[in-house]
Amino acid sequence: MRTSGYPSPRFFLLNDLTSSAIHGVVFELSVLCWDLLEIFTVAIMGFERKMLTYGDPEDEEDAPAEEEEEEEEEEEDLVDPLETLRSKCEQTEHCVHAKERLEACETRVGSKSNTAEECTEEFFDFLHARDHCVSHKLFSNVK
Repeated sequence: MRTSGYPSPRFFLLNDLTSSAIHGVVFELSVLCWDLLEIFTVAIMGFERKMLTYGDPEDEEDAPAEEEEEEEEEEEDLVDPLETLRSKCEQTEHCVHAKERLEACETRVGSKSNTAEECTEEFFDFLHARDHCVSHKLFSNVK
């Protein structure tokens, strides 16, 4: 908004830009793009050289070693306590009620061919009830 009879500062900036200034800016940008392209090319070539020298990391998985097999066996025995608690909490009275409301909503929405209704509120209510139950029990299981 102008308060005096003088033109805004933007007016002077736009008038000062000549075609040679615009060409200069475009040239600088193109030089910068070429520099970035060269940097990325060198980085990719270095990565490819490492892959040729040391092999593809995916190939290492194909050659099983005894240590890897032992680690896999140990990992199979581990059970996530969060998942265990979630399944237990889903069977509590409050969570069962919230899940029934969610399933009723899903059935209602699925039976209609053209509806804007979503079951977002019911879904978040169920997650809140389950996570509230889990939050009281989870950290007693963590070492």
